[in-house]
Amino acid sequence: MWLAIAFTVVASIPFGAWLHSFSLPLFVSFAVWGLYFVFGANIQGAVKVIIPCFMAGGFGAMLVQMFAMALVKAFGSSFAASFFPGTLDKGDWGIIIAYFIGFCVVVGSMVFVPLFQQGTLAFYTGIALTLGIIFLGFGGAWLGNPDNAYAMAFASYIHAVIAMILGCALGWLSVFLNGAKPPAEAPAS
Repeated sequence: MWLAIAFTVVASIPFGAWLHSFSLPLFVSFAVWGLYFVFGANIQGAVKVIIPCFMAGGFGAMLVQMFAMALVKAFGSSFAASFFPGTLDKGDWGIIIAYFIGFCVVVGSMVFVPLFQQGTLAFYTGIALTLGIIFLGFGGAWLGNPDNAYAMAFASYIHAVIAMILGCALGWLSVFLNGAKPPAEAPAS
């Protein structure tokens, strides 16, 4: 197993280091690689649970971020004073309000979709890692429009989805390199 993991990590390096501004954030791929094992270490678990739940959570995070940007615009700039304790300016209120309302709606929607309940971890991972990509500023090269904050949020979502697919592929590769075979069907009693 140790050799398969080492080979898989090395196989991911080109996607995270050699594509310059198009490089993927490998922290997303590695987290999804872990999810691949949580959901059965097989393609069926990835396709049926991880991919749709991660994409839905990430899409929700993107929409909440866009809502926050709209409220920041309505309330004013937010980042000048937000790094100093004890200060809060008008734009910060836009982010706080948008995130509170938006994530209540996004996470609350899980009640209505049984797949999201089954894939809660993948759904939350989609939210968290898409926000991570947004906060780190990945995605500008994907659309070529880093000046448009809404385009950047969308590009960050696309970035997260592609990195998630790479994570599923890394999971599959490590299982393949280990020579693992699917479990035999239990005989009917």
